[in-house]
Amino acid sequence: MPEVKPSGVQGSLECPPIVIVASAEKAILLLLACLAFVCLGVFIISNGSTRPGTHVIAYAGIFFSGGGALTSFWALVAPPRLTLSPEGLALFSGFRTRHYAWPDFSKFVICRSSRGNTGYVGFTFELRRGEECGVTRRLFGVDGGIGGLWPMSPSTLVDLLNSAKDKWSPNAKGEEVEAREEGTPIAPDASGSPRQPAT
Repeated sequence: MPEVKPSGVQGSLECPPIVIVASAEKAILLLLACLAFVCLGVFIISNGSTRPGTHVIAYAGIFFSGGGALTSFWALVAPPRLTLSPEGLALFSGFRTRHYAWPDFSKFVICRSSRGNTGYVGFTFELRRGEECGVTRRLFGVDGGIGGLWPMSPSTLVDLLNSAKDKWSPNAKGEEVEAREEGTPIAPDASGSPRQPAT
């Protein structure tokens, strides 16, 4: 059973709910890094470089770094939050809260970037009878992710999520699947829309 770190985390598997709030320190570091890249892009453009493609790269850097700066700033204003309870998983992204039942998930895994040096937490859904995996899983191996900036390592968070799923997901492949087939509403997918069988 993974040990829950006290910083930014409340509750435990024995005393739910577990509430995990995004790290303000990580958000500030990301904000500063993104602002630094924005300033670098502005400097390159204002310096009047004549190298082919330099301005395109600079504008692209400003665009993506600016988006990252806005995201990290909003994470300070409305910190993302994970709530784990026997009823399921609730993910507040800073704008809205998405709710999932534990039987909806097959497993939580660590996903790596193409260079393999950056990890984040991804998940796969439990496929119902006759349902095929969607395009996202075919391309990336997961159905979605739960963001970053959490106050623990991805491996620790994955262990905690899988432990919560195992503890609070009774008969995930039996009664829950049959209930869904009888018309019980199911949790939305990562985009916020009700999950539909892949086509």
